[in-house]
Amino acid sequence: MIKYTYWKWDAVLSREQCDLIIESTDWSAIKEAQIGDYELKTSVRKTDVVWSPNLSVIGCVCNSYAIAANRLAGWDFELIYNEQVQMSKYKDDGDFYDWHIDVAPPVNETQRKLSVSILLNDNFEGGEFDFDLEKDVLKKVGSVLVFPSFVRHRVRPVTKGTRYTAVNWIVGDKFR
Repeated sequence: MIKYTYWKWDAVLSREQCDLIIESTDWSAIKEAQIGDYELKTSVRKTDVVWSPNLSVIGCVCNSYAIAANRLAGWDFELIYNEQVQMSKYKDDGDFYDWHIDVAPPVNETQRKLSVSILLNDNFEGGEFDFDLEKDVLKKVGSVLVFPSFVRHRVRPVTKGTRYTAVNWIVGDKFR
């Protein structure tokens, strides 16, 4: 039984650190996000993304907090590695990601077990991160949110400014 839906640390990265992460990201390879490896579904998701290596600074931050949350929340999932980090850019023309889960079909007997989201700025409106039973969970710059990848969540449309996040998934042996 899952005891906690999520584990969160507020403002663990400073505004300056978050600004540096945004500025040092190579946005030249940005593209419109897809759902998994499949077609673009703008009725479900509209945002731009670029990928950062899992061993980048932000990837190591994601992995460290995922491991800590896994222990502190009592999930105790067997974890193997973290995927590449998805650097997301939600623009103020209504970019969003409707209700979804992050679990994908198993690949080579592994699958996503934990999801990590880090809010990198707060100079935007809209873009609230919601779970089914709790709304607007991720509000403070530099906050790290970790949750089981099978927990349903969404990002509401951004109405003003640009919302930046780092998103990562931690993989383990497939659920049994």
